[in-house]
Amino acid sequence: MTSIEEQVKKIIIGAFHIDKASCRNDAHLILDFGVDSMRLVELAMALEEQFAITIDDDCSTLTTVQHVIDYVTRATTSS
Repeated sequence: MTSIEEQVKKIIIGAFHIDKASCRNDAHLILDFGVDSMRLVELAMALEEQFAITIDDDCSTLTTVQHVIDYVTRATTSS
């Protein structure tokens, strides 16, 4: 079984068409990957589907890869 971190990174890599080496935990989704608000919503939808969670309407708090990992980890352990 893969870890949440590995699964989240796989989704981010696929959603934003970036290489694995660029998907560092400290990478900023907007500044490093050029993600706009629509793509953040698409990421949130992919995460919701993969992990069977609900992400708040405000995706702007998901600023770095680590923030996404932390959010998913909290959401999956609290259910």
